[in-house]
Amino acid sequence: MNGTRFGVRTLAPAALAICLVLPACRRNPGVAYARQLERAASWASAVVFTTELEQQRRVPARFADDVMSTAAKELRAIQSDIAARDQVNPSSRQQAADWCARLDGLIEQGLRSRSPSSAGEIRDLEQRLRTAARAARSAEAAESRR
Repeated sequence: MNGTRFGVRTLAPAALAICLVLPACRRNPGVAYARQLERAASWASAVVFTTELEQQRRVPARFADDVMSTAAKELRAIQSDIAARDQVNPSSRQQAADWCARLDGLIEQGLRSRSPSSAGEIRDLEQRLRTAARAARSAEAAESRR
């Protein structure tokens, strides 16, 4: 009996604290969208860097292939997530999803051809994604000040 009372006395305040804190931890849609854009940009950067290292024979081809195939898989998941974000401006959302799809296509093409990927275009897409992430964060910051 005492053990049960102790458990309730210990767990009840903890459960109450969790109930009060969880709503404050809910992610802001604009910030979560910006994080997805940054993830996609980071994968683009990783592919370019790994490809450069492979060309210099500083990493094995198998490692570069693994990075590229993982990046392509992750970009498809990010693209799907971005496309499903109803709280984000539809044209921005579509453009970002298109950039992810283009990155995925370039990476897959590089995997199939076993030749260096289009580093210039990948870098350009990376910069577009980073710029869009900054814009999303700025818009969210302005919205939260209202």
